[in-house]
Amino acid sequence: MSYENDDTIVAAVGSLLDQDVSVEVVVSHSGGGDTPRLLAQAFPSLRVLAGERRRLPGEARNVGVAATSAPWVAFLEGDSFAAPGWASARLARHRAGAAAVSGAVVPDTHAPAALAAHLQRNSMRLPHMPAPPAHLRYTVSLARELLGRVGPFPENLARSEDTVLNNRLAAAGVDVEWAPEVVLVTSCPQTVRELCREQLRRGRMWGSLTGGWAWRLVGALQAPADAVAGLVRALRAGSPIPRMAVARALPHLLLCAGATAIGRALAGSPPPGADLPAVNAGRRAPRLPRRRAPDTPHAPR
Repeated sequence: MSYENDDTIVAAVGSLLDQDVSVEVVVSHSGGGDTPRLLAQAFPSLRVLAGERRRLPGEARNVGVAATSAPWVAFLEGDSFAAPGWASARLARHRAGAAAVSGAVVPDTHAPAALAAHLQRNSMRLPHMPAPPAHLRYTVSLARELLGRVGPFPENLARSEDTVLNNRLAAAGVDVEWAPEVVLVTSCPQTVRELCREQLRRGRMWGSLTGGWAWRLVGALQAPADAVAGLVRALRAGSPIPRMAVARALPHLLLCAGATAIGRALAGSPPPGADLPAVNAGRRAPRLPRRRAPDTPHAPR
């Protein structure tokens, strides 16, 4: 799935074509730019479904799925890279009976800004960690038949289209199998400015889909806690991240948490037609203080 990824798309596609098993690859590209030309030069036989109008992530996924025929379907964003063994490890899990498979995520560099962003967002999905909660197992590949039953992806969301699908899988009683040997390498901000801008943007998108001010407040307060949790997870035994790199990233992680919290707190209204119950099906409503009625001083809380 490609949108404004001219600087990374060739490497992203190359990481799929360099896998140790043959895979069917289709690029769902939108928004114009140089990507179609770059891909045509690098991979003349590659199928590229290009459009000038931007496709939101759900539509980009659906367009790609409709253009493929393999029995299992996986997705790669245009700024991410499939590590060696990404495809064969998924196929091994699917052939052993898994209908849906989720993998681990690592940053593309241990530079402070990039590492801070990764620890804020994805520390639970580092490969040395135990399985995340079911609704937080992302980068999912699925049996095509299963995707036909629970899909398609919602097409009017700028984020969380995969959360909606995970909630549908849970409602259908489907277990998303955690496979830490399936590793995705994701691009992260390289400078403090990029880090703060990106986390503000992500925070605003997250907050706009939570359904109200109470959730936005809870999310803003949760951002520092997520940063601390990311720091602890990065220091656990077996972590692929050097401790010195974690130490260098600490000031950036504080900025990252602050930018995320501000973005969530200041988020605007949800996009028109957004199905908020579908996005938030896996969350519990925030517990807010209640006032006792004055004529019933001993009423239970």
